[in-house]
Amino acid sequence: MRTARNIALAALVATTACGGGSPPCEFFVVPVGEMPDLEMLVGDTVETPLADHFTDPDCLEGKGPLWEARSSDPSAVAVSVSNSAVLTTAALDVANSVLVTVAFHISPEELSHEFLVRVRPHPTGR
Repeated sequence: MRTARNIALAALVATTACGGGSPPCEFFVVPVGEMPDLEMLVGDTVETPLADHFTDPDCLEGKGPLWEARSSDPSAVAVSVSNSAVLTTAALDVANSVLVTVAFHISPEELSHEFLVRVRPHPTGR
């Protein structure tokens, strides 16, 4: 379930304070292309650098509270975003089609990507 928003978002300019009383830094954060759907086995974990899918990677790191990852079925697919802007997707249980949304929040906007995860049983039964 992909939306035109993933592809056609206009650039949003936001100003945020850099740490330690530094002057504000301006950055553009826009989703780039699409995040590919994942085929996983139960027990697998995939780490995805979000700099590959959003613009301005220099300003993405260290903005952990601005990132959010959501799974439509967290009992089958767990997701989280580290402070270094890496999305971790963990396959916990068999599922046919779990929607994952990863978003960067700049009030009042949410700039996001969505992709599907399919989880199959591990052949060794783990």
